[in-house]
Amino acid sequence: MSDSDYSMIFKRKSFHRYLGTGRLEQEELQEIERRWRHFTPLLEGIQTQMRIVPRTQTTCKRGEYCILLYSEPAQGYLENVGYMGEQLDLWLASRDIGTCWYGMGKTMDAAPPGMEFVIMLSIQKEEPQHFRRDVTKARRKPLEELWVGQPWPKVASVVRYAPQRLQYAALASSVPGKRTAGTADLGKARYDAR
Repeated sequence: MSDSDYSMIFKRKSFHRYLGTGRLEQEELQEIERRWRHFTPLLEGIQTQMRIVPRTQTTCKRGEYCILLYSEPAQGYLENVGYMGEQLDLWLASRDIGTCWYGMGKTMDAAPPGMEFVIMLSIQKEEPQHFRRDVTKARRKPLEELWVGQPWPKVASVVRYAPQRLQYAALASSVPGKRTAGTADLGKARYDAR
């Protein structure tokens, strides 16, 4: 993980409600598309694609645009997309583009040939002051509720600031009776823990 990505873990936050009225320029959208091709996959050889569409072409109710993530179905593909998507999420935060992972969203477009739609992120340009500035004010579960076995404090302190729902994935995914997250979420947490 680059130093830039690491610092963005503490800046990024999920924008369940966008606070600004910023608009993304066409050049920014093109840069997002170019950047996707340079993210490191967790599993080599699984083809992925992304599309950026206006929010109105999806069931999403927030943001200006949605990023649609697709993958060819293969063993580990959901975790792979989550891993790459987390790199995208952190990179977007570095450009003051707010995100919200929208796992229940649907797209009106057909998936590219040989691909499956996996997940979408809503996005919108935000003012820098709308991002997280003080991680100590973030609401997070206590480590004792998340971690099973001997904790790794340095890893836990980072993964705890990954998107809220997926905190459980890396820390308690195999424990009966504990809340778990989806497989794509495991990929996101895995990238943050690197």
